[in-house]
Amino acid sequence: MTDTQITPEQADALDHARHLTEYGVPVFLAEPALTSDGEWDPEGGTGNTGYRFPSDWQHAVADADVLDEWRPGWALCAVTGHGVDVLDVDPRNGGDASLAAMKAEGLVPISYGRQRTPSGGTHDLIASLGVGKGKIKRLPGIDVLAGDSDGNGRSIAFLAPTEKVSKVTGEVVGYEWTIAPDLAVLEMLDGDYSGAALTEVLRAERPSMVRPEPREVDLSVLPTDAEVRKAVAVLAKAGREVREAAAGGRNESLIRHLPTLYQFVLGGCLAETDVDEQMQEAAAASGIAAEFDKVRKSAWKIADRGGADRPRIDTPADDFGPAELDGLFDATATLQHIRQAAHSRMVGAPALLCYMLGRVLTEVPPSVCLPPVIGGRASLNLGIAIVGTSGAGKSAMLAVSRELFGLEGMYQEDLERNVGSGEGLVQTFLEFNKEQNRNVLIADPRRILTVDEIDSLGATKNRSGATIGPTIRSALTGGSLGQENATADRKRHVGANSYRLVMVLGVQPTRSGVLLEDADAGTPQRLVWVKAADPTVDPSASWPGGLGWQMPALPPEIDYPDHIKAEVRSARLKQVKDGAEGLEGHMLLTRLKVATALALLHGETAITDQWWTIAGQIIGESMTVQEECRRVLSSEVQQSQNASAISKDRAEDAADGDRVRRCARAILNRLKKEPGEWLLSKSYRPAARLRECMDEALENLVASGQVEVEDYVSEKGTEARRVRYVG
Repeated sequence: MTDTQITPEQADALDHARHLTEYGVPVFLAEPALTSDGEWDPEGGTGNTGYRFPSDWQHAVADADVLDEWRPGWALCAVTGHGVDVLDVDPRNGGDASLAAMKAEGLVPISYGRQRTPSGGTHDLIASLGVGKGKIKRLPGIDVLAGDSDGNGRSIAFLAPTEKVSKVTGEVVGYEWTIAPDLAVLEMLDGDYSGAALTEVLRAERPSMVRPEPREVDLSVLPTDAEVRKAVAVLAKAGREVREAAAGGRNESLIRHLPTLYQFVLGGCLAETDVDEQMQEAAAASGIAAEFDKVRKSAWKIADRGGADRPRIDTPADDFGPAELDGLFDATATLQHIRQAAHSRMVGAPALLCYMLGRVLTEVPPSVCLPPVIGGRASLNLGIAIVGTSGAGKSAMLAVSRELFGLEGMYQEDLERNVGSGEGLVQTFLEFNKEQNRNVLIADPRRILTVDEIDSLGATKNRSGATIGPTIRSALTGGSLGQENATADRKRHVGANSYRLVMVLGVQPTRSGVLLEDADAGTPQRLVWVKAADPTVDPSASWPGGLGWQMPALPPEIDYPDHIKAEVRSARLKQVKDGAEGLEGHMLLTRLKVATALALLHGETAITDQWWTIAGQIIGESMTVQEECRRVLSSEVQQSQNASAISKDRAEDAADGDRVRRCARAILNRLKKEPGEWLLSKSYRPAARLRECMDEALENLVASGQVEVEDYVSEKGTEARRVRYVG
C-alpha cells in the first residue's frame, strides 16, 4: 500500500479504466483511510470500506484525466447506471450456486468485461437495467450494482488496481481484470440485451437482501415481495418499540425482537447490516448500547437454532393485513350495494357481507336444511369470526348490518344475545314452563349470539368443567344440545335442527388460539373467518339505503347441483376409506351454508354454480385468515421463547461474572495478609466451587495493578506460578 511505483499490471488496469470513460462510465478516486499512526485502516473510511469517498461521487463525470492522479494505495471506483451496471457474485454467500441456477433458467445477462474480486468472487460489466439499486432484489450471493437514467439509486463498483483485505484469507489483495472490458458492442445494441427474464426477476420492488450462509439455491423458495415487505415492516416496528420501551426505562424489546430479525436475515428477507444499524441505534437510544454485542450474540444463537430453510414471516399483530375479497363485489348489484353501504359507514365490506349472510340465515326457519347427501339433513347454522386488532370496527358492523337489512334487521335486534357459558347458550333457546315443570323450547328459537372479544369466550372455555367449546361445535351443526341435572329447572334439552343459530365472534389475531387450538375437533373449519380491515374503503361513498330484502318462498331443502354433491361425497369417501381427517368436510359444509346465504340474499332458493364459486372465494380467504392468525400466534410464542433464552444467557453471564468477582476477592483477601510476599497457588486458591475462575480472576487483578504474577521454577525443577499483592 506504500509503494509509489506503478507496476505494469496497475498500468494495464488504468488503461482499462480509460477505456470505460470513453463509453461514458464516470470514475473517481478515493484516498485510503489512515490511522493516527499513518497506517492504512482497512475497516475505516466510508462505510468501513477502507477508503474515503468524495462527498460528490454521484456527480462524477467520465473524465480520463482523473486517472493521472491515481497512486498506489488509492481506490479506483466506477459509478454504475451510466450504460453499465455490475453483476457482483460472491461465492462465500452462495453466489456460485445462485449463478448456476440463473444460468439453468437462462437468466444471466451478457458480460462486457470481468474482474476477480479480493474475496474470490467476480464483477461482470452488464448493460444497465435502467433501475435504481433500491428496486433490485439481491439473490443469495449475487448483487447488482445499478442506477437509473435519472441518477437515482446509483452504486459504486471498485475497479482494479484497487486493493482490499480479502475476507477469505485476511491478506491485502487487488482487484484483477480477467476479461478486458470491451463496450464497443453496446453501441450496436438496438434492444435490451441484459436478459428480459433476469430483468423481471431483479426489478422486484424490494430492498437489498443477503443470505449469509452458503446453501443450495432454489429459485422457487426465494422470498416473495410480500415476505420482504413484511420483514421490512417488522424491522421498522422493532425499532419503534425499542425506542418506546427506552422512554419507559425498559430494554426487553431489543431482547424480544432481535432473534426474529436475524431469522429474516437467514431467510434472505433482510440484510444483516440493515438490522444491526437500526437496532444498534435503537439500543443507543435506550441506553444499553454497551450490551448490544452480548444480546446480538445470544440472538444469533437462537436464530441459528430455528434454521433457515424458508424465510420466517412472523406477522406482527398490529400489521395484520387487509382482506382480499374486493373483486367479488362487482359480481351483482346487491353485492355492490353492500360494499357502498360499508364504505359510507367506514367499515370493511367483506366483513359487512358476512354479517349480512348471517342475518339472512337467521330468517330461515330451523326446519329448512341442506339435503342429506352425507348422513342426515344438514343445518344452516353459521359461525363467523371477524378478525382484527382492537378498535378495528367489529362491533360497529353489527349496527350497520342491522340498518342495512331494513325492517327485518330491526326485528332481529330482539334475537341478539351475548354468549356466556355452554349452559347459557343452551338456555337461550329454552324457557321454564311451570305447568310442565320443565324447560321447553321458546316460541321463536332463533338467536344471533355475539362475542365482542374472544377473550371472554376463552375465559369461559378454559374454566374447569366448561362446556362452551363442545356446545358451540354441536350448535353450529344443528346438533341436539343440553345437560341432564338432578333438578327439573336445570335439565336442558334442545332437539337437533329445532333452532337457528348465527354466532359472530370478534377475534384479535393474538387471541385467536382460543378457536385455533380446537383445530383437531374442526372448530376453525366450522367458522367463516374474515378480516375487519378493508383497504378499498372509499370515504366519499354515500349511504345507499336499506337493501329492501324479502325472503323468497322456501322449499323444505336448499338443493345444489350433482357435481357439487360429488365433490362433497368424494371428501367424505376419502375420510371413510383412508382414515383421513374430516376437516375438509367441515370446510365444504361451511361453504354450502355461505352459498345458501348468497342465493337467498339474491332472492333464489337453490345453490347454483355462481353462488358456489363466490362462496369458494369467501372460504378461500377464510383459510388464509386462519393461517395468518396461526403465524401471529407462532410469532408471539417465538418472541416469548427468544426473550426467555436471551434472559437465561444473560443470567448465566451475570452469574459467571459474579463468580469471577468473588474468586478475585477471595484471592486478594488472602494475598493482603502477606503483602509483597510471593505465594504459590496452594496458599491463595479459593474454595473449590470458585477455582475454575482463578485464571480469569487473576487476569483482572493484574490488569487493575493490585497483584503481580510470575512463572516460577522450584529447586526441584518444578514449574509453577506464584502471585504477590502490590497494593
